[in-house]
Amino acid sequence: MANISKYLEDKWLDMLKGAAYNAPAAVYVGLIDNTADEAEMEGDTPKVSEITGYTGFRKAITFGAISKAGTDPSEMDGPPGAAIEFASMPAPAGRTVKYFILVDEDGNPAWAGNVLGWSEITGGPKVWNTGDTFRIPIDNITVKLD
Repeated sequence: MANISKYLEDKWLDMLKGAAYNAPAAVYVGLIDNTADEAEMEGDTPKVSEITGYTGFRKAITFGAISKAGTDPSEMDGPPGAAIEFASMPAPAGRTVKYFILVDEDGNPAWAGNVLGWSEITGGPKVWNTGDTFRIPIDNITVKLD
């Protein structure tokens, strides 16, 4: 994951001043289309370009053990080849997924929750057709802090 959200950055800074931060009970991944830009993603509400209408809501994810500095970053738990799937992508055909976001709520109702971080889709934006299943291999979502 390339970027920590302004929301989470503010929470970390508040913790340095002694404010408590309650970690979310779960973390979810959502998809953002190509109309978003980095300035929007860094804002307080980058979800205006979030893609909805596929089967279900944002997808819950679970990360593996945190590794120590200088070793491999934390990756998602799951068997080799496993993927997060967004089934029955909505019309219109030819829309493009550019980013994924990590959020502290499942998106029911749509756009609920706070973005924790975001990154461009590996390999560049992906175009889908109506009804496609958009897959993100779990080993493609890595969180690394430098």
